[in-house]
Amino acid sequence: MQKFLSLALFAALVFTGCSSDDNNNTDDGGGEGDNPVTATYRVTFNPNWTEAQFPTDYPANAAFSNILVAVHAPGNNVFRLGQQASAGLQVFAETGDSSALATELTSSGSEDSVDFFVTSSAAGGGPTAAQSVNVTVDPEKTSISFVVSMTPSPDWFAGVDSFSIVLPSDVLVSEETLTLSVLDAGTDSGDTYNAADNPTSPQGNISIVNTPPIGTSGGLTPAIGSITITRTDL
Repeated sequence: MQKFLSLALFAALVFTGCSSDDNNNTDDGGGEGDNPVTATYRVTFNPNWTEAQFPTDYPANAAFSNILVAVHAPGNNVFRLGQQASAGLQVFAETGDSSALATELTSSGSEDSVDFFVTSSAAGGGPTAAQSVNVTVDPEKTSISFVVSMTPSPDWFAGVDSFSIVLPSDVLVSEETLTLSVLDAGTDSGDTYNAADNPTSPQGNISIVNTPPIGTSGGLTPAIGSITITRTDL
């Protein structure tokens, strides 16, 4: 379902967060200098899709798909706010099936290298059930993207677009928590959780959902949860 954002919203980040960095790193121990070393991170999704938080038409069968996390170079993207969703992301947002998106991402790149390292959790979970995966970043792939689909919904999902684990000082982030908004993939025009299939033609752009039942009548959008990215090899 296509939404129209104000210029301010369109320019805003999909997420906000508070970070702590590893200021004790050295060039051979975790992140200072021109070439950050390989590091491992645990990405944990902590959802908060509750009736108290989202009281309008709250669905009895609220749940999330499995989570998909991609590690990639800064110039690559799984999605971008204000741009069209890929075919794989459309399927994921509308059905909760991540296989097409995973194939789409892992098949991109050259014969000698792939653009995305993709990791998915084994299964989805309830509206407040945490999910976690472990990922590895290297000097060439220092961005982490995350997506999870909501069910039931027309084409709504939550995600993080290209979070960099390298701070401006070339120190690797040790932990960061990012707050998630609900996003509309722009591929289905339904405006309720259980709306009938109604493909958007022409396809719209990815946007923040700021109308009921997700947003309030005043256009405010509560957080659907958060993800925490924690370095695990220190």
